[in-house]
Amino acid sequence: MRPLLPAAHSCAVLVTSLGVLATLNGAAHLHLMPLPPPASVAVLGLWAGPGRLTAEHGAAQVIARHCGHLPLALRIAGARLAARPRWPVRELAERLADPGRRLAELSFADLDMHAALAAGHREL
Repeated sequence: MRPLLPAAHSCAVLVTSLGVLATLNGAAHLHLMPLPPPASVAVLGLWAGPGRLTAEHGAAQVIARHCGHLPLALRIAGARLAARPRWPVRELAERLADPGRRLAELSFADLDMHAALAAGHREL
């Protein structure tokens, strides 16, 4: 069996958690905030594909806002756009506009915003 984490001195591991992992030895704790709006759109574009958001920048901003500028939500939205190259960006923006459906819309393959939030809620 191999260890899960690399052990070389030149390696680093990034562990994310909704709660503070105060018992990790040698850990540097970073408390992150949601991304600023321009960075959110840039992250969305990384996942949606090059140039995908250019023609519909306003819709991309709406998606970023509905994702709460959270990296996981932006990743899911970007994956959904990448999987549907002929889908207008505004289609996803409109789907996310309904607060009652928003979490259901932020699910793709093994990425699920509802599950991530539920896990954090259970920890609280």
